[in-house]
Amino acid sequence: MPIAVAALGLTTWANTALAGKLDALLGDWDLNIARSKFNPNPPMKKYTMKVIGAGKGRLLIKSDWIDADGTVGHVEYSTALDGKPISIIDYPFADTVIDTMVNPTTWKSIWKKDGRTVEREFEHISSDGKTFREIDEGKDEKGRQYKNHLVFERP
Repeated sequence: MPIAVAALGLTTWANTALAGKLDALLGDWDLNIARSKFNPNPPMKKYTMKVIGAGKGRLLIKSDWIDADGTVGHVEYSTALDGKPISIIDYPFADTVIDTMVNPTTWKSIWKKDGRTVEREFEHISSDGKTFREIDEGKDEKGRQYKNHLVFERP
């Protein structure tokens, strides 16, 4: 079988898998603070995420949160979960994110600032589509290591 035909088949399979993934992610998500773990403490006060279909296998992700100290944060971007760098505008902690789909319910993200990795995320949606778990590892803006286990649920 020619490589081009095999690659076309793989691309079709990947687009089908991505379409199923998009269905699982779409909608609103709220952080369940009691079920989440923050290292170091204290936990965030609030975190909400809205995932919207953005056409042709893309998602628009909008996140808003309130840190333990009351600092408000927001980031939004469009992704195809295809491993390609995405520029982030007006977000002080990262200027690029790379989202890669692992399988139809799991993906990973790498957040970078000035070419340097500042956070790695591993995300997974439960088989019933009601729970979304995320492990975040990195260094905060003060250079302190953190590892958070976040549990999001549908409101």
